[in-house]
Amino acid sequence: MQSVFIDGVSSPVSSLQFGAPQGSVLGPLLFTLYTSPVADIAKCYDVKYHLYADVTQIYISLDADGQVQKKLVEDCVRDISKWMAENKLRLNCDKTDVILLGSHGLLKDIDTSDIHIALWMLLWENNVPLITNWLEAQKIL
Repeated sequence: MQSVFIDGVSSPVSSLQFGAPQGSVLGPLLFTLYTSPVADIAKCYDVKYHLYADVTQIYISLDADGQVQKKLVEDCVRDISKWMAENKLRLNCDKTDVILLGSHGLLKDIDTSDIHIALWMLLWENNVPLITNWLEAQKIL
């Protein structure tokens, strides 16, 4: 049973046919179990991944030209997006970024043209303040 409270007014209580009530301790666990096939897709492409709540991160290392891996990222994210659509989820392109990390010497020769995934075009992020600041403090950049 659940209701919604907006602007001081509560909606009628109704029973849930699917999912877990908002705020339930089971919500994050059930979501993790539901989305675990995303990890299987990442493994198929031999990319490293990190899943936490509703955030999915994939990691790869680039070679000197980055072209082979760029295609790998495009294909992996395309398949994740396809799986999500088939399972009533949606990849939020507004919150999807590609971050390229490396020394200035290595990055200057990498092709940073756009990554195309389905109908979206993802842009390389040139500056991610928290990560960039930490890497510079560690003398990595």
